[in-house]
Amino acid sequence: MPETPLLSICIPTFNRANLLRDCLSSLLIQLKTDADLRDQVQVVIADNDSDDETLAVITSSLEEYGSGLNVRVIRRSSNIGIIGNITKTAIEAEGHWVWLIGDDDVLLPGGVRRVVAFLARHDDLELVAMNVLFLPAEARQRFGSRQSDFQGSVDWSCGRTLRAIAGTEAQTGNRTAAGVKVGDLLPGPCIDLTPMYGLLIKRSLWASEYGRGFEGEPFRGVRSTYPTTYIAAMVLVRGPIDQVQPQLGLIAEPTVATFDIATTDFSWSRYQPLVAVLRLTQLLDWFKANGVDQATLEPYYRYQLTDRGLDLSRLLFHRQSVGGVVDAIRFAIRMRGYPLKVLKVFLVACSTDIAPFPLRVPLRVPLRLFRRLIAGRS
Repeated sequence: MPETPLLSICIPTFNRANLLRDCLSSLLIQLKTDADLRDQVQVVIADNDSDDETLAVITSSLEEYGSGLNVRVIRRSSNIGIIGNITKTAIEAEGHWVWLIGDDDVLLPGGVRRVVAFLARHDDLELVAMNVLFLPAEARQRFGSRQSDFQGSVDWSCGRTLRAIAGTEAQTGNRTAAGVKVGDLLPGPCIDLTPMYGLLIKRSLWASEYGRGFEGEPFRGVRSTYPTTYIAAMVLVRGPIDQVQPQLGLIAEPTVATFDIATTDFSWSRYQPLVAVLRLTQLLDWFKANGVDQATLEPYYRYQLTDRGLDLSRLLFHRQSVGGVVDAIRFAIRMRGYPLKVLKVFLVACSTDIAPFPLRVPLRVPLRLFRRLIAGRS
């Protein structure tokens, strides 16, 4: 076994034992059945002081599949927060590369092999983006934790991929490649590099940016909300923006699957409106500060102003949500270059069913008129 693994696959977890079992099975089975992978991959499972059956699930999974594997189990003595657990786990890993996946995700058959083979060929890269398969929530019920379920017997065709897979070499942004353009990794507003399971980052970058791990209150800024994307932004641009960036890579075939889940089921659900409205806008500004051009980011900014009305309404009026009017004003200030669209998204936010009745009812008629005005100007 090599002294330093090529890849550490890290699973931060907290109180989701029922989901963690499938995640671990999908990963450990691939390592158990492939001797070459066992020599190159470390698995790090970091339990953030769970009080459910998480430890029992980890133990039983390792007893069934973990013999002979390089697995490290970390049990936090106290809960250090979601961002603290993510960053500290990445730093505690031993591999050259770090791949963070959620405890509710599953590795697709052959996914680990595709990643390891790509990294072994391209050690000069600093950041690799990967395709992801999104599955409806009911798809989780189609399989259990049996070995055959993760070796091709499950029909995955019900899902949709994050990135379309190219059929021609000319479509560089949709094919596996070492050396791609920034625009290939940021092709449109629904692909923003925020899912941590869709990025491979060298461990040295984690260590240099987060030291011993993030400490403090989460979701107070870009660095404490999107740690993987925060690092990614700093290595995206190493030359002219319209040219191939030799430090970037892309794996086009999906390697990991994630299941649709209601935002209310997130452990951080009360932060979701703040994250979607303000923190994501700040992330776009962080991309720009690190050299990503306005033309690439323009669709993302516009998406924030055309598709965030409900999130903005929750930020303004939902009592359980973190944030409020001050954060909504900060969002408006950052978007001041689009005054009409800012006005429209606030009208939308104030006319949803979440808004107070005396406010939403009078606004619905002028909102319809304003939409027609905006449509005429588009």
